[in-house]
Amino acid sequence: MDLVFWLIIISQVLRGASTGQREVRLKKSTGSDCQTLPLGAPWTSVSAIECYLTCVDQFPDSCHSVVYNPDTLACTPGSTAFGPIETLPSSIPGANSNDAIYYLKQPVPACNASLGFALYDVCGTSACLYLSISELNYADAVNACANMNSTLFIAETEARFSLIWYVSLNVLNQDTWLGLTDIAIEGHFVWENGNPLSTWQSGYVWTNSLGRISPDNAVGCEHCVETVHHLWPGVFGLNDLRCHVGNRFICELRNG
Repeated sequence: MDLVFWLIIISQVLRGASTGQREVRLKKSTGSDCQTLPLGAPWTSVSAIECYLTCVDQFPDSCHSVVYNPDTLACTPGSTAFGPIETLPSSIPGANSNDAIYYLKQPVPACNASLGFALYDVCGTSACLYLSISELNYADAVNACANMNSTLFIAETEARFSLIWYVSLNVLNQDTWLGLTDIAIEGHFVWENGNPLSTWQSGYVWTNSLGRISPDNAVGCEHCVETVHHLWPGVFGLNDLRCHVGNRFICELRNG
């Protein structure tokens, strides 16, 4: 079977409608490339196609991927796929699993390359991003993005976090600002869109290296959040930093 294949799925299966059809693109990957969070207990399916159709039928609003083993016929329903997150609990497939993950590509956003933006995709989640070539403090980075009708990247889901981590590590390989601070209330981290960092996400996004755990608000004035690659190579996670420090940054083009 090709790694990428096309399915024509009756919309009654996907949306409960009585007529019409919908074209859906599923991509096959492995546990080393992509992960997903389980939505429920596994069951047996005769094929990956049946596995996915059953998942959509049982979880119409949240099934975007499945993990299927053609040898055992085990089908595990999953949420949106995302790139490997080392510190995330309860993800599937397992690190040494031979299972294959099939995920539904999410809608690709419009992207205007005239200002230096480009599309980036990880495990089916896409974003239109501008990767800075200069270093700015946090406030200036916010303003630079705003001047391009964009915002500092907001990584408030597993899929979006894995996307920005991949880009900042493998494309820039530099520490980069994210749109996340606790400027208003110490210890209460809020994304630039006003949404708080979830308790679930705070359990896996922070670094733990050389006995140092972030966020630590060192010297009492670290309120802006960065990905860390340059000073702590090989470390997975985010770090709180003084907002006046210069960093690379990543903007995401706004819709409309």
